[in-house]
Amino acid sequence: MPANAAQEGVWIEGVHVWQEYNLTKTSDNTIIEMATYIFINGTWVDVTGRVRVDNEQPYVMAIDALSHELRNFESETFGSYRNATDFAEAMANRSDSLPNFGWTYTWAGEGGFNDYWEPHESRLIRLTGTREVGVNAGLESLAEGKIMLYAGVSNYLEERREVNGTYFNTFSTATSLKEVQVEKTADGYLYNTILDENQIFQPDPFNVEVFIKPRR
Repeated sequence: MPANAAQEGVWIEGVHVWQEYNLTKTSDNTIIEMATYIFINGTWVDVTGRVRVDNEQPYVMAIDALSHELRNFESETFGSYRNATDFAEAMANRSDSLPNFGWTYTWAGEGGFNDYWEPHESRLIRLTGTREVGVNAGLESLAEGKIMLYAGVSNYLEERREVNGTYFNTFSTATSLKEVQVEKTADGYLYNTILDENQIFQPDPFNVEVFIKPRR
């Protein structure tokens, strides 16, 4: 911490760690190198090879991916939007010029979706849409009854804290990579049955979270 930390009123539990990956592509291979930095005395210090991080997150490269979905929660904290109306107008203008790569933006500021998770809280998030698939290997794997799923959740503190012109690293990510078996149905492929015949999904007003409700 800097010498004036007591006057600044800033406390840090543990050491802030930042990891970044560098991809070098050669004619016959792709080399992935990881660098590790820790926050010391208001400065990011390169400690690659000298500090071991127990909860290192893997770098996942998707090959023959069938679909990619990324949901972003935006608020006035990190953007120039003052309210949900400003945000909706900005998203409408953005959609006119940018292609849809599976990115979904949801207003999470005042009056918007609650994007805070309590410890050990489980919530069902809805991902929906239509994507063009241009690869055959992924379709062949799906037809064989198996598919690989990768999921990642990233978060950060609402308030970025600054010390001597350097921001703390409050960003963290949890990932999951697993192969699942799928069952071919009349409507597509199913890998996990959540609802019984007397239940339905009921989306929230923001079309983000869904709740299991009895069928009327």
